[in-house]
Amino acid sequence: MASLVCQQGFCTGSLCLKVGTPEDGISPGDWEECFVTLPGDLTVQQMEQLCYLACKKKNDSDDTCYATNQNLDSSNALYALLQDVNQRKQSSGGIKLTAGSPCNNYQGYCDVFSRCRGVDNEGPLQRLKNLIFNEKTLANIKNWIIEYWWAVLLMAIGLILFMGLFIKFCAVHTPSSNPNAKPALKLTDTLRRRRRQPEQQYRAQGPSGPPPPYSAQGGQPQGHRKGAGAKGGRYNNLEMRKV
Repeated sequence: MASLVCQQGFCTGSLCLKVGTPEDGISPGDWEECFVTLPGDLTVQQMEQLCYLACKKKNDSDDTCYATNQNLDSSNALYALLQDVNQRKQSSGGIKLTAGSPCNNYQGYCDVFSRCRGVDNEGPLQRLKNLIFNEKTLANIKNWIIEYWWAVLLMAIGLILFMGLFIKFCAVHTPSSNPNAKPALKLTDTLRRRRRQPEQQYRAQGPSGPPPPYSAQGGQPQGHRKGAGAKGGRYNNLEMRKV
């Protein structure tokens, strides 16, 4: 936190309190932190400029606010502090405010990218509350329910059916402290069991379709043998009659 100093064990004091030395005739504490303000819609560059540390003299009639990112005169007491801080940090440029510090005269705050973001007094939750619970919105909802009552009835029935199916499906997977209740099933076990059911039914019924045309011992089917035997018997009877 380059823009804060320790006061009574907490980093709450502004670095502007360290401006000046007794050699310069300025005792520490004669300066205080101030804000650089810019009106209207701000560009990205202007938002970054507002997140630099700025200091001014206390009880000064001029009331000039000096930012650390601007070109300071070497005779300015803030210039000596800026050079000392940059030498310790081995950097150059102005001193940036920490994330969350107020900026633009408390009209915004500095984010993690060192850009001054405007403050919304209402906020998103307050705007959502005003949008839903205002009189105009409630009147529109009431008129829609009166006009499309059948749609509301269908949605209510669908919600009841959905809740019933949801409870029935989750009941077998919810553990219970009742010792007489069945142990809860895992979702993977339920899916695996449903996949095995068609295979078990197929094995229990056996293969369907006509029997094989040949016997297990091989050779021609039984029907052909019977037909051949019957035909051969007729020829034998004819030969015996001729004799």
